[in-house]
Amino acid sequence: MLCAAIASRTIFSLIHLDAGVQWISWLPGPGIWSDYSDIYMPQLKYLASGFMLYRDIDTQYPPLFLYSMLPLYNLAGEKAAWIPIVLADALTAPVIYLVVRKFSTEKIALIAGLGYALSPVALVNEGYLWLSSQPMTFLLLLSILLLRRDRPVLSAGTLAIAALFNQEVLFVLPVYLAFTAAKFRPSLPKAGGLFALTFFGVLSPFLVQAPKAVLHHLPFWEPINIGPSEPSRLPTPAASAVVNFGQSCTNTLVPNIYTGTACGNIVNFQAYAWYMQVARIDAMAAFLAPFLFVLFAVGLVAIRRSPNVFELTCAYSFIGGLLIFSALVHPVLAYYFVPVYALILASMTNGRSVLIGLAAVTLGLLAGEGPFQFIIPTICIFAFTLIQDSSPRALAT
Repeated sequence: MLCAAIASRTIFSLIHLDAGVQWISWLPGPGIWSDYSDIYMPQLKYLASGFMLYRDIDTQYPPLFLYSMLPLYNLAGEKAAWIPIVLADALTAPVIYLVVRKFSTEKIALIAGLGYALSPVALVNEGYLWLSSQPMTFLLLLSILLLRRDRPVLSAGTLAIAALFNQEVLFVLPVYLAFTAAKFRPSLPKAGGLFALTFFGVLSPFLVQAPKAVLHHLPFWEPINIGPSEPSRLPTPAASAVVNFGQSCTNTLVPNIYTGTACGNIVNFQAYAWYMQVARIDAMAAFLAPFLFVLFAVGLVAIRRSPNVFELTCAYSFIGGLLIFSALVHPVLAYYFVPVYALILASMTNGRSVLIGLAAVTLGLLAGEGPFQFIIPTICIFAFTLIQDSSPRALAT
């Protein structure tokens, strides 16, 4: 399984290195974003030159995402900095196997792990494009595995590290807290303390030197105006480089699809042109998604005693976070759903759920950008609840 994950991602990464970022013109799919070269690399260049995140470097990610790539960037530049992203994505497959093995059979767990190892959503977004959902997704699944193994304090520390790579992982925090409080109440103060100590301990150097810059960059939404950020240390002679770097985030208009701020360049214009013809479907999906999300919560309540309810509810909570994000910040992009599909695969219990889960991760790639991305995983989770057998004994047979 791990070999399959590494081999498949190695092939996709070699294609990226050889041919760059492009897409098959006749195949519908997601936005093929060039964030790695257009955003991450300029940021790493400044970071390697001694500039500070947030105050000097315009990034929306927590510090560990760029710092995890910095050693390999210093060693071999752009041709090696992607390795932590791809390696974390490959390691997610065996973690999913171990999670599923806690409540299902060896066969189902193996299929779930292989499902992620060969998942089109993961292979394109993380193995080929090298986007920012990893290593956060790997650490999220690892924290769930540790919680399943009755290690709540270590699990909380792992979740905090995940949040220091990508703050989207906090979308599962309500479910995570509820599950920990219900099953490990005596350990909750220690777990919460380690989470806070880890998260704010890593952020503390930035909060001390440039608190306003951190608060401007890391929160998805600012309910109040905290005033201008601390002045940057970037020198004036480097203004041309700063302008190029700043242009990676611009006001973007794609008719009937998206209007607002976008970071990075997109080269899959054929896919966007195709989706312009189905704007009505996207409009309908945008209207239906919140209603389906609320309606299908009934299914999770019905299977609240099932052994995989924690993983399913985490996936559901992540979708809810993305819905709020899309309402307050900007429309959600397809690659934001990589952790959602990983959680869905980690929720498999039987053959029918395998078929539904594998279909979802395939459709998730072909569906492309737009609000329809919410419909696929939401329906998938509801389908899981309909076929769910809440008996642990039945799942083990």
